[in-house]
Amino acid sequence: VYPAFRHWRITLPARDRLLKPCQIVVDQPRALDRRRFGEGPLTTLTREEMQAVERSLKAVMGML
Repeated sequence: VYPAFRHWRITLPARDRLLKPCQIVVDQPRALDRRRFGEGPLTTLTREEMQAVERSLKAVMGML
């Protein structure tokens, strides 16, 4: 990831139904049909991951 974007991308390790490491791309929110994912969540974020998402979203929205 380019250095300018590293604060807006949260990397998740492969776990649960995530078969490989993935990124939450906070600066490119999208709406997806839940049916694309099948049953249940792909994974659950840790408290630290959710805090990183919230911080990044605030930065993208100019709220920091």
